[in-house]
Amino acid sequence: KAIRITPSTNAYANLGACYYSLYRFEDAVRADEVAVKLEPGVEWAVGNLADAYRLSGRSEKATATYDRAIMLAYKDLEANAKDAALLGRLALYYAKEGKKEEAFQQITRARKLDGSRDEIPFDQAIVETLLGYQSEALRHLREAVEKGHDIAQIESEPDLQSLRKFPEYRAL
Repeated sequence: KAIRITPSTNAYANLGACYYSLYRFEDAVRADEVAVKLEPGVEWAVGNLADAYRLSGRSEKATATYDRAIMLAYKDLEANAKDAALLGRLALYYAKEGKKEEAFQQITRARKLDGSRDEIPFDQAIVETLLGYQSEALRHLREAVEKGHDIAQIESEPDLQSLRKFPEYRAL
């Protein structure tokens, strides 16, 4: 209904996020493509589209789109180098491209800037999961929960799928 009233990047990105959490990645692609078309320079919207491409099996488009999100993130960091949430997203983009060193460098910067937020250890858990560090990921996921991170978001996050078999995950 919001899209019918006022089509916007936020509305389409929210729809894409809903589809993403339902594992309806093709639908997420369609919504996120419109979000990016409306505002091509919005880093997080481009990152969402890259996620949808990756999880719908479009790896070449995902890589090119992550590269674009990374470029936009660095542009945004020029304006605010102390944006921990942005650094966390940048770490995720690198991890999703398999760039381990860059991912850990950015998540470390994010933690140093703002270790109190629940989203930073959540992002770190995803980075570590994607890069094969399950025990560390579980530890940081527990930290995110202890800091108040939304359990529903954890449960619906496709990139945490490989952790769900561990008793430590189920205990959360």
